[in-house]
Amino acid sequence: MPLAFIPLIFVGVVSIVILVAVLKAILAPKKTEEVKRLIEEGEYAQAIKIGKSLIDRDNENILAHFYLGKAYMCVKKYQLAMEQFEFLVSKSAFHGSTREIDFRESMAELYLALGQPEEALKEYLLLETLEPKNPTIWVAAGNIFIERGKTDQALKQFNKAIELNGRNAAAREGLAKLLISMKQYIDAKKEISLAIKYEPNKFSNYYYLGKIHREQQNYADAVNAFEKATRDPAFKQKAFLERGICYSATKQYDKAIFEFQRSLSNSKQSDDNDTLYTRYFMAQTYENMRNLDKAIEQWEEISKVKKKFKDVPAKLTEYQDLRANDHMKDYLTSSNAEFIELCKGITVKSFGLAVAESSGVSDCCTIKAVPDAKDTFSNVRTQTTLIYFFRSSDPIPEQFLRRQQEEMKSGAITKCIICTSSIFTSSAEAFAEGRPFELIDKNKLSSIM
Repeated sequence: MPLAFIPLIFVGVVSIVILVAVLKAILAPKKTEEVKRLIEEGEYAQAIKIGKSLIDRDNENILAHFYLGKAYMCVKKYQLAMEQFEFLVSKSAFHGSTREIDFRESMAELYLALGQPEEALKEYLLLETLEPKNPTIWVAAGNIFIERGKTDQALKQFNKAIELNGRNAAAREGLAKLLISMKQYIDAKKEISLAIKYEPNKFSNYYYLGKIHREQQNYADAVNAFEKATRDPAFKQKAFLERGICYSATKQYDKAIFEFQRSLSNSKQSDDNDTLYTRYFMAQTYENMRNLDKAIEQWEEISKVKKKFKDVPAKLTEYQDLRANDHMKDYLTSSNAEFIELCKGITVKSFGLAVAESSGVSDCCTIKAVPDAKDTFSNVRTQTTLIYFFRSSDPIPEQFLRRQQEEMKSGAITKCIICTSSIFTSSAEAFAEGRPFELIDKNKLSSIM
């Protein structure tokens, strides 16, 4: 090769190197912005692919790390997102820059997604100093304070957000939730109504309005509010559960069961609280309907995943003898008319008395009984015995016995027999001693049956 060409070749190589460098400098930012655009358009897989390739070429590409982290968050790969953000923290990448606010907001969201509210709160409190006039930040911090039970701090956060923007629906919603937890339902209703006014299509707000109506025993309004709340997929299961509770409270048991079934059909996990509470209230409703087999099925389902949930162990113990004692099952599950006839039969066959009067409601049958005619001499004054049959799970208290003692005096009743499928309180048992009472608890009743 002629020596004259060597300088030309050198100049050409240098030119190519410079050209490549220039092209990289021009194209790299464009590629990085393309990652941002893909995220905004929901093309997360492509955004991740390009973001990773940019970092492979230049690990110091700060924005590529940031957008890659954002893309990972969008597909719920939170640990991978945290790796990108931790790299940026180690580089103090955005400290003091205009992008620091975006970065801190993303970090806070990521911490919440990872179940680290304390770390998220630190980010939001820092953001309050960086962007003090942004009500969204104050609301986010307020919601974390609610979860931590820090009522005073949460109240300050929401009031500050409302001071910045009185029409901020999220601030009104947060304040309403806080007031509900404080049982200040009148003020809570005002706030959630404003939240609905300012953001009518956020249907989760109707859930909180329904909660307020239910607490105030405005069940019809509560049911309507919860129906609107079902339009929010995240609140659908909760709203159906609450509708069931309202119907059960008003003794519309068939409607209640239907709503509980709707709630279970929207359940994602068998062990989450919404599912457990749905089964619990469904069992309670079946118990009130005297459909104890169905109630037991629900208690058993709860026990499979959480053995000590509320009073479920006690309920299963209480009704464990149903299958072994068909007569006791009849006592607990029969219709009102059948229950009265059953109690009459016990009065005649077990107590040897004749029924003079009988009346009853679903949980109690009352009988006035007298000695059988063949056992009574005509010149002997007839003695009347008052008999109560209870099939509620509530213990019989001393106050009930005291009231009966007064009625016995005024009604010329000589003796009172009280039968229950539950128990008597210790004070009731003590009061009965030496007085004309015979107490028959569930064990004695089961033997009689």
